[in-house]
This record gives sequence, C-alpha cells and structure tokens, in this order.
Amino acid sequence: MWCVMIDLNLDVRIIKGIGNKSLMYLNEASIYTIKDLLFKLPKKYNIYEIKSINSIEDEELATVKAVVDSNIIVRTVRKSIDNVIFYARINGIKIKIIAFGKRYLRYTIKPGSIILIYGIYKKFKKEFMAREIFTNELPSFVSPVYGIKNISNGMYSKYVASIINEVDIKDDIPNELLEKYRLDDINTFLRKAHFPQNSKDVLQVTRRSKYEMYLKYLLELESLRYFVNNNKKNPKYIDKHIILDFVKNLPYELTNSQKATINDIVSDSKKDIVMNRLVQGDVGSGKTIVATTAILLNATLGYQSILMAPTEILANQHFNNILSLLSGYSINIQLLTSSTPNNKKDEIIKKLEAGIIDVLISTHSVLYHKIRYFNLGLFIVDEQHRFGVNARQELLNQFPHTDAMYLSATPIPRTLGLTKFADMDISSMTDRPLNRKKVETIVISVNELDQVYDDIRKRINRNEQVFCVCSLIDNDDEYDLKYVKGLLEDNISNIRVGVVHGGLNSEQKRTIMLDFLNKRYDALVSTTVIEVGIDIKAATGIYIFNAERFGLATLHQLRGRVGRNELNSVCYLITNKTDTDRLNFLASTDDCFQIAEYDLNDRGPGEILGEAQSGFSGFDIKSDFNIYKCAKSDASMCFDRYLEGKLESLGLIKIIEKMLSKKAKLN
Repeated sequence: MWCVMIDLNLDVRIIKGIGNKSLMYLNEASIYTIKDLLFKLPKKYNIYEIKSINSIEDEELATVKAVVDSNIIVRTVRKSIDNVIFYARINGIKIKIIAFGKRYLRYTIKPGSIILIYGIYKKFKKEFMAREIFTNELPSFVSPVYGIKNISNGMYSKYVASIINEVDIKDDIPNELLEKYRLDDINTFLRKAHFPQNSKDVLQVTRRSKYEMYLKYLLELESLRYFVNNNKKNPKYIDKHIILDFVKNLPYELTNSQKATINDIVSDSKKDIVMNRLVQGDVGSGKTIVATTAILLNATLGYQSILMAPTEILANQHFNNILSLLSGYSINIQLLTSSTPNNKKDEIIKKLEAGIIDVLISTHSVLYHKIRYFNLGLFIVDEQHRFGVNARQELLNQFPHTDAMYLSATPIPRTLGLTKFADMDISSMTDRPLNRKKVETIVISVNELDQVYDDIRKRINRNEQVFCVCSLIDNDDEYDLKYVKGLLEDNISNIRVGVVHGGLNSEQKRTIMLDFLNKRYDALVSTTVIEVGIDIKAATGIYIFNAERFGLATLHQLRGRVGRNELNSVCYLITNKTDTDRLNFLASTDDCFQIAEYDLNDRGPGEILGEAQSGFSGFDIKSDFNIYKCAKSDASMCFDRYLEGKLESLGLIKIIEKMLSKKAKLN
C-alpha cells in the first residue's frame, strides 16, 4: 500500500530524542511505529487570534492582549490544586483573570507586564478563565494539541518534523475525488495537520479528515449490506394463523406500530436473504411482544432462537416474560447466564446442540460459548447500541444464514438512522400501548426538596417504591450517592435505602437489584446503571438530581423506569440551574422521537447512540451532513468499481475485503 522513503513500519525509537521514557509514554498512547506517529493527529487546535474584548461573546474561547494591573494572588482550592487571581486591563477595561495550576506566574509577571491570555471570557462577570498565559512572544498562530500524557505538544511536533519530509505516502482517496472536492493529497494533509500555518489550514485538514472518515465508514456499510444481501437462507413459509391466534389470545390489543413491525418481520422471514432489522421504540412500546412473535414463528417451523440481553437482570426479565407469553405452546425455553451452575450450563449447551431447546435467553456472554446450534434461525440483540458496524458483522459471521433482529429503546432520528444504520432495515414503533399511563414530569429547584420528600413519603405509605438518580458516585459533589442517601434517611422516617452504581461488581449489582425488586428497599439511590431495561412494577417515582448534567435521551430513558403499571407515576427533574429550557421541553412531551431530535441538535449523536459511535463520534448533523451525503454517493461508486475490478485504491480495497473476508464461510 505504501511507497516510502522511510519504512513507515519502523519503530519510532529510530527518531532522535526518543529515549526509553518517551518511548514508554508513546507506546501507552498506542504509538509504536513511524506510521502511528504520523497518523496520530491533533485532538484539537488552539487558534491564537488576538481579539478585542468588545468583540468576544460570553463564554467564547479567545485570545486577548492584556496589561497586568495588580499583584498576583495564589489560593489553594483543595489539596495541591492552586488558582492564580489577578486583574488586567484589556482594551482599557479592567478584567479579573483566574488561572488554575499556574502558581509559577507569581514569579514571571508583575503589574505593568504585557501578556497574552488564551481562555474563556465570562462577559457578564468580567472574568477571564485563562487556559494559557504567554509572557513572551505569542506561539505560532495555530498550536496543535495532541493530549498525550507526559509528551508535550512541542516535543511531539519535533518528532514529527524530523521525519515528515522523508515519507511519500500513497493516498487512499482516489485522485478524482481529491480534485472533485479540492481536498489536499495525503502528504500535504499530514503536513498541514501537524504544522498548520493559519485557520484556513485547519479548515482544510478538518474537511479532508471528515470526508475520509465518512467515506471509509460508509464503504464498510456498503460492504456489510452486500454481505447481508449475499448471505442466503432458506425462505420461511409462515402459517399466518399461528400469529393471528397468538395475538388474539393476548390480554390486550397490539398497537398499529406493533402490527406493522410484525408484518415487516414476517416479510423478511419469507425472503431468501437473511433479515437484518433494527426495531426501535420507546420504553414500554411493546418490543418484547414483537420479539416473542418472531421467536414463535421460528419455533413452529423448527428453528431455534437466541435473545441476548446486556445484563443478567434484563435476561431474567425477558426469560420470565417470554415464558409467560408462550406458556400455551410446546416450546422449550431456557436461561443461560453467569449465575447458571456449570453443570447446568453444560446440560443446556448439549440440549441446544441436540435441538431439544428451542429458545435460549442469555446475556451477550453467550457469544463466547462455542455452541453448535442444531438449527438456529433467529438471533435477537436487545439494547443494540452496544453493537457497532464491526460487531454486527461479527454476529453475522458467527451465525451464518440466520435472521438478525436488533432492539433499541433509544429512539434514533430518521436522519441519524440513515447515517448510522445504512446497512440495516429499520422498523420504528411510535405508538404507546393503551394501558400505559403518561408519567408526570416536574422540574424543580434544589431549594424545593421538601416537595420531593413529601412525594416520596406518600408513595412509600402506599407500598410503592422510588428511584433517586445521581450523576456521580463520590466526587466531593453535594448530590453524590452518599449525600442523597443521607438526605433521604434524615428527612423520611424509617425509609430503607439501597445504593447501586457501576463501581460494584456484577454479583453485587444483581443482589441489590433483586432486593429492590423483592421490596427489601423502599428507595434505590443509583447512577444511570438503572437506565437500561429493568422492570420494577412497584416503582412509581424517580427523582433525578443535577438533571441538567444529563442529555435528554438519558433522562427520557430514566423516566421510563417508572409508569410501568396502572398507578400514577412521577419524574422529578431536580436542578440548581436557572436556565431550564431543555428540562422544561422534556416535561412538556413524552414523544420519544421529538426528544431524540431535540437531543441530537442539543448534545450531538454520541449522546443518543452511545457505543455504536466508536470511531465515528465527531459527526455534526448540521455542518457535516453535506459532506456525509457526498461520501455516501462516493462510497457506493467505489464499491461498484470494486465489484467490477476497477477500484485502484489499495486502502479502500483493503477496507472492503476486510468486511467481506469471511463471506466464503457462509456458503
């Protein structure tokens, strides 16, 4: 792939100045070779463009020229952390300057010193939160920031400078596309990325970087869709009366969304290519019924099914629900989790391989068991956000000729769905079951906690349960888990409080959740570990402290932990902020897709899709969508050329062949 003057695979220790210590720090940042060094791009750029104080917006990151106007005061905030405070005149205006961890400034500047300050300007407080203070000449106009522990930005730049002119790299992006969009070739791009001269260079680097990221990502999706469409199976001939009878005997009527999604699944099952479908719907929209229907139609045709859940508690919950729903059928359903005794695990695996077990409910750990299924026809992944593109391909590789269904309780806006899941068909469940009550949502100040205590007392007296959610476990924060637990015990007599968080091991979390389920606690104080899937029917109140710290998608998921019965339920959003527009919006609607769109614009796609964004978290739906659309068209064109044997880019060919490498095993 590479035509070089220096072998890019050489160890970085050949560079002058990289000793054992520096090598250790570079290795810790996954930098081992010359190639790693060159392609470790800056995390960001500090652009030092001096501005007039009057032209800077509130909370804007900017650089100003100032004259020190007071002595330097050093204050210890806590432990070894200091802040430096002084006043300076900027364009004649007296501004308070605050800088953390810069005690040395007391020796380097004094009243009358001319300095340059780079930081955040708090316009209405007339304060400048300084990130950098320069007492000599201003650094180069644009300064790359690499963020590598114990390796300064300047030192990293020296390493790159020593070899960047001695490499000649063949570009992955075809010349016609570089010319079409006026993008820099790879060698020019790398020089500008590491040594930008101005903000125009940064813009060029950003354009190329984003385009290449989207092009390669979308080429993976093109390859995966081709992979799926060539993954053949035997069509499943469905007896629709089985489904009609199942639906007719349910104690409630299905929503239109549930019916439409079941029709999608039936249609997919009849095809001779595998189903690869994302089923998205709000908490309580009835995805379990849809999944159970798919399991039933496979079981009646002699196919086995697997349902994988992200946690043991959720796996148990699915097992009990599906066991109850299919109790009238001769279908053998088993549960396999880490708590299953080893002898029972061995027995379950043997029965799966013999075809005695029809349905397996498990955690994702089932992927690590080497099971030779008798006749696997369907795998279902709950909470699909844990599975990105490559993980989806691995599942398809591991279960060839098998229909795949992914369930998501995180609603994905249509634009983002087309962006992130172009390899999949999507069913959106927008209706709420008739028996689900709306959860009343109330935004209150931390100064109104008496209202919270009164509400909790009333619910506990009615033999109901509540959740209290905190953003932090223990971080010297006023509303961490320990503090909130203390508040409840100090203000509500005889309350029994449990605490659960991500720092506990799986068995500890499982025990506490089961104790809560069995009503050994009245209240559960937790972090967002309760966000996914748990079903506590008696829980009718959830109280979220520092609600402003969470994205709307997360808050909506947390709100879905209550209101899972016929009782009136409430969600309190407790905040110390006066700007509550986001929270008031959430209180005004329970439309999950409206919330997802709002959150997309407010927080970006990473908040909505979590781990599915690995390697693709920089997508800005507003500014990048045009780049994305171009890359999508180009990825399709490049893939078609690959099939015709006309694609010349070895880098793009490598991406495609990596995605298709195991296709032969499916045939």
